[in-house]
Amino acid sequence: MNNYLFALYAVDKVETLKRYRFSLALENSNEEDYVTEKFFQSLVAGSIPVVVGAPNIQEFAPAPGSVLHIKQLSDVDKVSETMKYLSQDPRAFNETLRWKYEGPSDSFKGLVDMTAVHSSCRLCIFLATKIREKEEKTPIFNKRPCRCDEGSQTVYHLYVRERRRFEMTSIFLRSHNLTMAALESAVLLNFKYLNHVPIWKDERPESI
Repeated sequence: MNNYLFALYAVDKVETLKRYRFSLALENSNEEDYVTEKFFQSLVAGSIPVVVGAPNIQEFAPAPGSVLHIKQLSDVDKVSETMKYLSQDPRAFNETLRWKYEGPSDSFKGLVDMTAVHSSCRLCIFLATKIREKEEKTPIFNKRPCRCDEGSQTVYHLYVRERRRFEMTSIFLRSHNLTMAALESAVLLNFKYLNHVPIWKDERPESI
């Protein structure tokens, strides 16, 4: 009987939040870095989170201005006025959600990547990264070649490291093609990211 009632009245929180422009993310603590599913579910739903919690919540935001933060009681009136303004101005409201269409910041992507790894593994990654950074400061590492001349051209030897990996990988760029596009292409080819499918998409319902 209890299972039947649970199934009957069960509510998909994210699907419900999609029907609203704003959602309250009231955390159980206001300690730094204490950010839970209340915040991230709001982002997935496409509503604007109104947060009472971590003082550094903006560090977890997908883009500047994408989160409303009530730091203390005196902020309530200001935040409520902002909510009213955004509700009445579609252009301003859509500007707040622009990251849903243009993609979040690199720091937010890094945050998402990190949460995809178990906490124990993240600890190992953190320690290994610290060890690698220490090794990279040694004289032996600094003596690695970074360029060589081939006739009228110069070949630049770059060392790159993929996020969550520890070994450096070599890529080469020629002096006649030292552009950001060439660098990006070389890195993508090296790490076999050409088949990467972006995870961000428009998830707001048409009715809003």
